[in-house]
Amino acid sequence: MIPGDTDPKAWAAHVECFRRMSPEQRVRIALDLSVRLRETMKEGIRTRHPDYTDEEAHHAMLRLLLGHDLYHRAYPGRPPLAA
Repeated sequence: MIPGDTDPKAWAAHVECFRRMSPEQRVRIALDLSVRLRETMKEGIRTRHPDYTDEEAHHAMLRLLLGHDLYHRAYPGRPPLAA
């Protein structure tokens, strides 16, 4: 699916670049994007909740990623933190 704001020729070039990469290169890019996404999420949480410690910001991010129910099953007893 081509993003609505992307020229089809640019999208084709993008796809071709990824096809030429090794599986290891694609995994590295995916991992880097995942790390950057989590950092961005934590920055947003810290902006909204400047009083949170690093650990609290981390757990608020985990709750967003896992969803309320799974987070509380994985971390029982932790207070619910707003994200």
